[in-house]
Amino acid sequence: MGLMVTESEKSKHDMLRAMRKHIRENGITDFTDFQDWCDENNDCWSQALDSGLSSVIEKYIDGRFY
Repeated sequence: MGLMVTESEKSKHDMLRAMRKHIRENGITDFTDFQDWCDENNDCWSQALDSGLSSVIEKYIDGRFY
């Protein structure tokens, strides 16, 4: 029996994966730098961070470098 995933959950997951890939590939070590980059370059990601995903990404960045 498979786990049902809504389309919005899948798109949120895909967005988080893309954010993590960008963070890895660009050596981002500080959440505020990433937030500033999103504000200037990726409105979709910026809105997602403002809508509650920031803690997930902040923990990811902190976990990679501490």
